[in-house]
Amino acid sequence: MGSFFQYESELLQVQSEAVFSIGEIAVTNSMMSALLVTFLVILLCIWASTSLKKAAVPGKFQLVVETLVMTAMGFVDNITGDSRVTRKIFPLIGGLLIYLLLANTFLVIPGLSSLQYDGKQIFRPTTTDFNATFGIATAMLIFVHLFTIMEGSLLGFIGKYIRVGEVVKGFRQGIGPGIMSIIDLFIGLLDIISEFAKSLSLSLRLFGNIFAGELLSSVMMGIFAIFLPIPFLVLSLFSGVVQAIVFGALTSSYFGIALKEE
Repeated sequence: MGSFFQYESELLQVQSEAVFSIGEIAVTNSMMSALLVTFLVILLCIWASTSLKKAAVPGKFQLVVETLVMTAMGFVDNITGDSRVTRKIFPLIGGLLIYLLLANTFLVIPGLSSLQYDGKQIFRPTTTDFNATFGIATAMLIFVHLFTIMEGSLLGFIGKYIRVGEVVKGFRQGIGPGIMSIIDLFIGLLDIISEFAKSLSLSLRLFGNIFAGELLSSVMMGIFAIFLPIPFLVLSLFSGVVQAIVFGALTSSYFGIALKEE
């Protein structure tokens, strides 16, 4: 009776498993999932753009797409507080949201996660690999700084963190302002550390929540294979959607803070 309600399930490992190698480069199951999600996003964009071009009169599909886009833009606009910034960053944030929504949820499809090659799991949720979440978070913060430089200048951007000029101006005004400018210089250096901390906190938050959900589902499937895991699968799906929105919201707030006009 026990074997009827259970099935063998290996616990999800923190490190992704290499499925095969191309030369000296190991292709892991999380990389396979990332490639599949990227391919699905490209297909979705091509299909949506083609469908919208063919429609001479706006139909239900176009209304749905426009509603989703306007809702997402309103969401980002509420975070940034500046419609100019929203219009500038929305293509990037919108693409990020679509990618994360698929990456966090598409492996809920029954049977997809059980596909194997040479005894190894082919697909593993991309965001359960810390390397992937750290890469995404770092890329987003690099874009934040690139947009900031494009808004102003490279020297002005460097001056936000390395405030040597302020030290010179401070000592010209007197000893007191000079000492305060040195403190301000150290605060600028701490801001550099905080930028690295942002990347780490973003990636850990997404990785921790998605990995915990997948691990919990794996444990419950190992105990009961019928009915009981369903609520946990639904919870994992809901958590994936929420974490994608949270990641997009935090990234939007970083853009809003960096690009907000003085």
